[in-house]
Formats: sequence, structure tokens, C-alpha cells
Amino acid sequence: MALRGISIRLYNGLYVLVGPNGSGKSTLLRVLAGITRPDKGEVAYLGRRFWRDCDDSCIALLRRREIGYLPQNLLVPPYLRVVDIVGMPLWLDGVGDWRARALEALETLGARELADKRAGSLSVGQRQKAAIARALLAGSRVLLLDEPFSHLDEEGVLALVNILISSSRNRLVVVATPSESMALLLKRGANATTLCIRGGRLTECEELGSAYAPAGAL
Repeated sequence: MALRGISIRLYNGLYVLVGPNGSGKSTLLRVLAGITRPDKGEVAYLGRRFWRDCDDSCIALLRRREIGYLPQNLLVPPYLRVVDIVGMPLWLDGVGDWRARALEALETLGARELADKRAGSLSVGQRQKAAIARALLAGSRVLLLDEPFSHLDEEGVLALVNILISSSRNRLVVVATPSESMALLLKRGANATTLCIRGGRLTECEELGSAYAPAGAL
């Protein structure tokens, strides 16, 4: 989905990007993460413009150290252990306690028992928890999570909501979801800013409950 005329400035706090499938949520997150380069316009992070002041290598380093990105499907070799998948960003940077920190990230999601399992043996929900833990560990300043609640059970959803609330106190957290009920939960329970997207156009939502209609868009 092509993005259309989006201009936005984001600060520390929790933002919920809500819209139906195919509305442009994933594309916008990929642009913010520096994975997809827009045809027009620019993305600036702490004063550095992606692909101008910060090249592909610079952006990749930021995703390893500061920007945690969760795609809808994290593809990893099936033979890797979960603890290695989660801790890999720290291991690549030569962080000595990478394993302990990876275990801690899994613990916050109630998934410590997955640490030594191989990725190929995990259920879809377990893979989702591992991917979220990895993003949490890498995202020291920014978390960009694409449909993180999918495949999680009720306990996992509640644990993640609490993590997002805590993380957004000193980080920028952007969560994309097609679920209006989840957007309302985060808006009411965590004072999140809700952003509606449809047809690649983005605006702050006037109210949820009307087919994802962004303010002034219909």
C-alpha cells in the first residue's frame, strides 16, 4: 500500500496505529524503521535523516542498538535457539551479558521456558513471544511493533500491554493493529494516542467505532 501525504512528528509515549488490513500500517512501520525508503519525503531520527545523514549501514546499526522493530513474521533459521534469537543484537555488539539480558526479556513475557528450544519447534504464539522479546531488547529508544498481539493468548496480551505501558514512559512505542478493541484498550488504559490509517492516509482518530474512519477523511 502506497503512503499518501503523511507528515508526522513522534515523541516518547505510546501510539496506536489502527486500520484494516491493507491500509498501509506495515508500510509506515517499515519506513519508520528505515527498511523501506519512501519515493518522496524523508525520515529523520534525532536530527539525522535516513539515507542522507545516515546510510544503510548506519540505519542497520540503529535497528540493532536503539530501534526495536517487530515485523508481522520474523524469519529465523529453525535450528537457532530462542535465547540466541532474542540476544543476537547484543551478541553482535559484543555485550558480555547478552544471554542474561535475553533471558530477562523472555521472563517479562512469561516465556523463560522457551530459552533453549529451537525456533523450528515453536508454535506460532511462542515464535511471536520470542520476536517481541528480541524487539524489546534492541529497542532502547524506539519500539515499532507490527500486530504484536496476534497469536498471543489472553495472559500474553495482558503481559504485553503492561510492558508497552512501562516502556512508553521513556521510549517511543508505535503499535500497529487492525483491532479496534485493542486500540480502545490502549487508549483508555494507557492514554495512548490513536492514529487511524486508511488508503495510505494518516490522521489522528476523532473516535473509534466507525469503520476506522480518520477525522475529516470521509
